[in-house]
Amino acid sequence: MNVNKEKCVIFFFFFFSVPDVEEILTEADVKLDSVRQKIGQIAEELKGEDLHQFHRAFTPGIQEYVEAVSFHHFIRHRTLISLEEINAHLLLITEPHLTERYAKLRFNFD
Repeated sequence: MNVNKEKCVIFFFFFFSVPDVEEILTEADVKLDSVRQKIGQIAEELKGEDLHQFHRAFTPGIQEYVEAVSFHHFIRHRTLISLEEINAHLLLITEPHLTERYAKLRFNFD
């Protein structure tokens, strides 16, 4: 999870010197989607488990993900992303039946 996040951050740092910024952001979207899928897989594996037992294992990755998504969102929209928007998008990965409820927030990630 951290490897893909780091790749996204590297893309972001170089985006200022690249003529086609949208191409870089699209590439970063793919990487962030990959990270979201991994987070969804981890969430599925941890269902029914004592999260405190695994807290130290997954917390740094989630923090790095939030950093990457925040930076990506800021570059694309020139606004800060809310925690609710980040959580809503992650919830769509693990709880697809909630898609309708959070569909209005999804535009910030496309």
